[in-house]
Amino acid sequence: MWGKEWHWTGSPSEAIKLQKEIAKSVELKPLEKDFRYIAGFDCSFIKRDNEELIIAGGIIWDVKEKQAVASASVVEPVKFPYVPGLLAFREMPALTKLTRELPRPDIIMADGHGIAHPRRAGIATHLGIWFQIPSIGVAKTKLIGHYQEPAQTKGSYTILFINDRPVGIVLRSRDKVKPIFISPGHLIDIDSALLVVMKCLGKYRLPEPTRLAHHLVSHKRKELKQVQRGK
Repeated sequence: MWGKEWHWTGSPSEAIKLQKEIAKSVELKPLEKDFRYIAGFDCSFIKRDNEELIIAGGIIWDVKEKQAVASASVVEPVKFPYVPGLLAFREMPALTKLTRELPRPDIIMADGHGIAHPRRAGIATHLGIWFQIPSIGVAKTKLIGHYQEPAQTKGSYTILFINDRPVGIVLRSRDKVKPIFISPGHLIDIDSALLVVMKCLGKYRLPEPTRLAHHLVSHKRKELKQVQRGK
C-alpha cells in the first residue's frame, strides 16, 4: 500500500464518523522486528493569491547511519476546512502523495498525535492505518489529556492520560527544554514508541526524522514567500 494516495471529499461531520471507525481498527502492540528506516513527516500552511496551500515534507531517516537517505516535498491547495481535531483531513492527501517519491520505511513518525486525540485518531493513526505500518505521533504541544511534569533532565518522562487511560509519553528530550508529546498511532505500543523516539534524538528538542522534515518544509515555505515577494 505504500505509495497509495488518500483523498477525501466528505464533510466535517462525516470526517468525525470516519475517525471513530478508524479508532476501532487501532492495534497497539510491541514492535515485532528490528527497525532501521523511519519516515518523518511534517506540514505547514501558507496563503497565496487568496488560496490556502499546504506544504508537506517527508524524509527517510536511517537510524543506523544517523542520516537522511531520501526526501520529498509537495505543495498543493488545501481542500478541507480547518476544524479542531480534524487536521489529518487537511494533511493526509499531501502526505500520502509524498510516499510515491520515498522508499517504504519500517516506521512512520509524524509531527502530530496518534491516539492522544479526542477520538483516538490523530494524523499518526491515520497514516498507520492507511499504510499498515507502525506509526508514532510526536507533537510539540498537548492536544488533550493530563500529566505530571517530567524532571528537567534529558530522558525524563511521565505518562500522558486521557481520563485514567494511558495514551502516550511526555518526554524531556533535552535538559531544561519544553517536553515533547509522544503517542502511538497504530501497530506499536507506548513503550515501543518511546524507545523509537529515544533512538532518534540528537542534540535538538525534536527527534531527527520530524526535525528534518520540519526543516524541509520551512525551507520550502521560504522559497514560496520569496516568489510571492518577487511578483
